[in-house]
Amino acid sequence: MLKTTLRTTALLATLLLPAAASAQIYDNGPPDGSSGNEMTQWIQAEDFTLGQAYNVTGIRFWAFQLTPSAYQGSIAWRIYGNNAGAPDETSILFGGLAAATPTNEGALAYGGNDRLRFDIATNFTLGAGTYWLGLHNGDYSVDGRLDFYWETTGLNLQQTGQEDNSPFDDAGWSDNGQEHAFQLFGQTTNVVPEPSTYAMMALGLVGMAASRRRRKA
Repeated sequence: MLKTTLRTTALLATLLLPAAASAQIYDNGPPDGSSGNEMTQWIQAEDFTLGQAYNVTGIRFWAFQLTPSAYQGSIAWRIYGNNAGAPDETSILFGGLAAATPTNEGALAYGGNDRLRFDIATNFTLGAGTYWLGLHNGDYSVDGRLDFYWETTGLNLQQTGQEDNSPFDDAGWSDNGQEHAFQLFGQTTNVVPEPSTYAMMALGLVGMAASRRRRKA
């Protein structure tokens, strides 16, 4: 009986823990329609700083293309460490190739072209610190200019972006002079129950204890 009660108590405690919902954890700014940087011949990168540890569950950014066939059907992404204000190619922390289907937002980006919103699902954890998000149109073997652009946002307190011209990973980063629109989503890595949740757990334990006494009687 005691083992059953303990198992039930553990199950109740687990069920009452709040779900770790993803929320926006970083925002570099909205797309502004003023410009963009080509991300096929180049890897474009933007820095971001986290004040605490997060499990990062999603990357969102905005782009536009000057020709309908510019998008290669996938986005290569990387998270770099920071090396003196540039992406550290010796510290590629996470990355992948996402077959992302863009959402056409209907708004016009630079040059009257459709604005495309990309949402990439991820699952990795970063501690507090400064990192770089690198984005590329298609896999890294595609390295000719196709006029596919990461859309800009207004200048902010972050360092302006960096770009690496093909051939990639040759420590050839340079300042592109722009800020680019992107957001990160996730949740903190340590979810603590709210006081109301503890109260519900206590009520549940009291109810189980009362039920046990009645069964004994």
